[in-house]
Amino acid sequence: MKACRTILQCMIALLITAGMTLAQTNTGQISGTIKDASGGVLPGVTVTVTNVGTGIARTAVTDEKGAYVITNLPVGSYAVGAELQGFRKTERKGFELTSDARLTADFAMAVGSMSETVEVTAVRGEIVNRVSGEIARVIDGAQVKELALSDATISSSHR
Repeated sequence: MKACRTILQCMIALLITAGMTLAQTNTGQISGTIKDASGGVLPGVTVTVTNVGTGIARTAVTDEKGAYVITNLPVGSYAVGAELQGFRKTERKGFELTSDARLTADFAMAVGSMSETVEVTAVRGEIVNRVSGEIARVIDGAQVKELALSDATISSSHR
């Protein structure tokens, strides 16, 4: 009987950890809204998100509400740029994308030629997730070991 209970506990633990493994992701997203200096939304803006470490860039075009979303971005440091004919090209650097993060990069573009660039550095992505109600956090190896020890203590007390 004791052997059956141990096998059952091991199977349950295996199923739980398998589900948690499938839920993990190493990507995130950057989204935002592009407006002009007066606060009006700008559709048709080309937004480019560039991974600083790899140089790989992804682009999107804002919709009729001036919104864009770029998903499935690998973890890393990013620069986000926005450009539209008749406005100054704008770029912000320093977005640190962590696993399953949803960062917001909103822009207010100034009228001018595209050869003029407004560059902002050392920007930090939002700490409060305004995009969804999800809560995500990176857990390191020490925290995982502590979880396993806590589980062992709980299961041994139920015998």
